[in-house]
Amino acid sequence: MIHILVKKIIDDWDPIDLFPYAPEDEYEEEIKQIENCMVNSSLEKDYLGKEIYEMFRRRFGSDIFTESLESCIDIANKILNASRDN
Repeated sequence: MIHILVKKIIDDWDPIDLFPYAPEDEYEEEIKQIENCMVNSSLEKDYLGKEIYEMFRRRFGSDIFTESLESCIDIANKILNASRDN
């Protein structure tokens, strides 16, 4: 269930603007990494946001991934809230 929630939030965010041209599983590796970070039940949005930020910068580079740390923290907050609601 958590995979579906994280996938929907990341795909809707589409931080690299790849959709609709990219395959449906374009962000699958990042989604798995986010899920791995979430095994800690006391995870905070700032920590997860920083992990998301660094993960996308490593994968795509700062010239392609231009989202701010703040936008990544917002996405982390959405993910954590959605996971708590389910």
